[in-house]
Amino acid sequence: MNDKKHIWDFLSADEQKLSALILCLFALVTVSGVECFRTGDIPGNLKDLTETVILAVAGMNVAGRISMAMQKKGVMNNDNQNSDAK
Repeated sequence: MNDKKHIWDFLSADEQKLSALILCLFALVTVSGVECFRTGDIPGNLKDLTETVILAVAGMNVAGRISMAMQKKGVMNNDNQNSDAK
């Protein structure tokens, strides 16, 4: 059977991807801490990478919230249409 594709299918955040991003964030924070302790400064590249990973995690969380809201609205619209059809 042919499954319908909805607009929110591309917004769903896979938990494995989010977990991998969080592990990368912890690794970057650890490396940044070691570099800060050794040299007294965090290199610009590590700052940029850390910022990018933080924004990616936040973006995935926002996409997940939007996806849930759209799914709830879709369920409510389907319920309203089903009650009107009766």
